[in-house]
Amino acid sequence: MVPDRQLQVVVGQSAVLPCLLPSPPVSLSGVRVDWYSQETRQAGQEEDLRCAGDQEDEKVGPTLVVFVFNKGREDFKYQSPLYQNRTSLFRSQLLSGNFSVKIHNVSEHDNHRSFQCAAFHDGRPKYLSNVTLHVVRKRDDAAINSGADSRCWCISITAAVVCLVLQML
Repeated sequence: MVPDRQLQVVVGQSAVLPCLLPSPPVSLSGVRVDWYSQETRQAGQEEDLRCAGDQEDEKVGPTLVVFVFNKGREDFKYQSPLYQNRTSLFRSQLLSGNFSVKIHNVSEHDNHRSFQCAAFHDGRPKYLSNVTLHVVRKRDDAAINSGADSRCWCISITAAVVCLVLQML
């Protein structure tokens, strides 16, 4: 089991998802590295109604292909449209075993997604990395959680204003 890493990134910026082979390959022609992602959600989560701290069993959404490197080159045949033109490798570091992927222009769609790196090297699959992205919005020089957390905050402020107005009547 690969430990899960948590990574917080601001909307519009880039995120580097680390993936290192345990031993550098002699040649890239025998290496395949797959990056894929799954959405993680809380069971029963209603996007507009859940607030931070609510805990229930986690469920996983559909698997998307983020990036594939196969036999010495990038393979875009199965890449999800959500990641087309948004991913890159560190090409100069591949022979050192670094298959980390950079996701450009991170969006709220990437929030709470779990990204896994699986390498097929020396004839055996190895799961090398599991990273969960937590995407935040930047507003007035302060990072604010995207998703349900900020909606609940806004609902609370709106409710307080409504209560204040009602008390004034």
